[in-house]
Amino acid sequence: MNPKKSNFKNVFALKMDPDELKNQVDNYATLSIWKSYRKQIVLTIGFFLVLSFLFILFSGDILGQKITMSDFVFELILYIPILFFVYKGHRWAMIVLIVFWIFEQGYKLMLGAGSPVIIFFYWYIIMIGLYKAIKIENEKTRINMIKIND
Repeated sequence: MNPKKSNFKNVFALKMDPDELKNQVDNYATLSIWKSYRKQIVLTIGFFLVLSFLFILFSGDILGQKITMSDFVFELILYIPILFFVYKGHRWAMIVLIVFWIFEQGYKLMLGAGSPVIIFFYWYIIMIGLYKAIKIENEKTRINMIKIND
């Protein structure tokens, strides 16, 4: 795979091409926010948070559910630190984000807040990105361990 090509075509695929994995690891510090999976996840969830804020600000609800500004602030307090550490490449933060995201989307399903298809779609997009980001972090750690042992 040509490292200059966008990885957008692979956004929905669970499997990562070995050349793409190599490119992600080799260019870990220099990939733009549009090409790095960990950065894309932070950008996407940040976008969802901004949308939530706008819905609360202008209508007071999200998908028919009354959400207060204090609920939103609580969500920010949970997500902002985790997103910071995801952006920095911490695997533990990615795992915590997976747990948060699963609970949040599951809670939306329980409340009947929106279409299950849309909720599942958002869940899937974030899970695929986090899976790939963790895979990249694992490969990076594996390579560093090989270098240390040599």
